[in-house]
Amino acid sequence: MNHYPHHIGDFNTATRHLSRIERSVYRDMLDMYYDTERPLDGSDMSRLARRLCCSSDEEVSAMQFVLAEFFTREGDEFVHDRCERELATFQVRQADKHVEQDNVRTRQQRHRQRRAELFTALRAVGVVPSYKTKMPELERLHKQHCPAPASTQPGSGDGPGNATPNGTGDAWNVTGDTCHANATAIPEPEPEPNTSPQPPCRGASGGLAIATALSSHFPEHRRTRIAEVAELVASLESSGQATGQQLLQAAAQQAGQLGRDGGKHAPNVLTWLRRQGWLDSAALPVGGGVAADWRDTRSGVEAMGERMGLGPWDSERWRLFADYEREVVALVQAHTQGVTA
Repeated sequence: MNHYPHHIGDFNTATRHLSRIERSVYRDMLDMYYDTERPLDGSDMSRLARRLCCSSDEEVSAMQFVLAEFFTREGDEFVHDRCERELATFQVRQADKHVEQDNVRTRQQRHRQRRAELFTALRAVGVVPSYKTKMPELERLHKQHCPAPASTQPGSGDGPGNATPNGTGDAWNVTGDTCHANATAIPEPEPEPNTSPQPPCRGASGGLAIATALSSHFPEHRRTRIAEVAELVASLESSGQATGQQLLQAAAQQAGQLGRDGGKHAPNVLTWLRRQGWLDSAALPVGGGVAADWRDTRSGVEAMGERMGLGPWDSERWRLFADYEREVVALVQAHTQGVTA
């Protein structure tokens, strides 16, 4: 994106508690988010700090605070809800703009082709209009000077080559040097190309249809980048990692969790697929128990955290999930050692 909407009132209200440095870092984060059209890459925090020009301890501390305050960490990415909504709107507009431009080019091409055909037909009968002549006038001249061949006119009992009353046979002779005898029909305009979006990869059943149905279980502001979701769904099906039915069932089972607190902490559909979120449904057995492989999924870690009395990670927005997970592991180890003793 080359530009994005900046609502001054909303920004000022949301950042009144920030310092000057924190507000500046936040604006740089928004610029980077919209420029790359992707969430902030948090796989290497040192590199992220360098990209944001945060070098001093105060600037790095400001960066960490702003990330925890306004962004949600999903794997190695920091996601911003407002940015995701604006990017989704922008991508839809861009797709519509490309379709409109393709249609305009097609109409212009047909217009130029038809115009050239009219000039050629008129010159063949000795009519040479100005190159500035408008299309309606060209059509009128063509209709006046280039009627249909005699053989196609109703009521003409004689065809081309038949003798005329003077017996010469020349008056109605079709030699091909006039528009009356032009046997080459003007080609019909080509139909509009099909510009409707086509299902990606393996078709509607393997990609777009499932992606659309899958997104219905997520909060509205998390239904972004559906085209990429469709491609990933098709890839998961073709590789045998998961079927479309399994993905839909898992999303339906997790719909309540995804919509908790208005979907404030839910991942977007693409992130959910990338981190194999559909396994969360099978990771925790019915009844609130904790599976043996609880560390393999985020929901498993949160379930163990609740069992240890720590509560879910969502209630502590200021810390990263990795820190929460380390605290849960420490409590489990302490509990295990206490039981053993």
